[in-house]
Amino acid sequence: MDNKLPINQALLFVGGDLSGIQKFLYNITSKKAAVSLKGRSQYLDDIIKNVQKRIEGIPEVSNSFSQQVYSSGGKFYLIVKDTPQIREAIDDEKNKIESELWEEHRGQLSTKV
Repeated sequence: MDNKLPINQALLFVGGDLSGIQKFLYNITSKKAAVSLKGRSQYLDDIIKNVQKRIEGIPEVSNSFSQQVYSSGGKFYLIVKDTPQIREAIDDEKNKIESELWEEHRGQLSTKV
């Protein structure tokens, strides 16, 4: 990956947002709520990190410039080169991710990339 900011190249600001966090976190009916809350919080953090890594791992992105701007609280932001191929590849991966989250959580959690 080329980590140098490209000169005279259009850049794309890519954001990812995990929706349904509050409802997912606090929908706990257990005597061990604190442990469940910690586990669910870590699970959510792992999901958004995985989504970010999947976007960064797209060959069109990983073979080009990309830079993380922010990643916390169920959100991430990246700057990548803006090409039609990169836009299409990100859109394809986004659709796969949304489908997988739907299968796993049936709408309780979703992501927007």
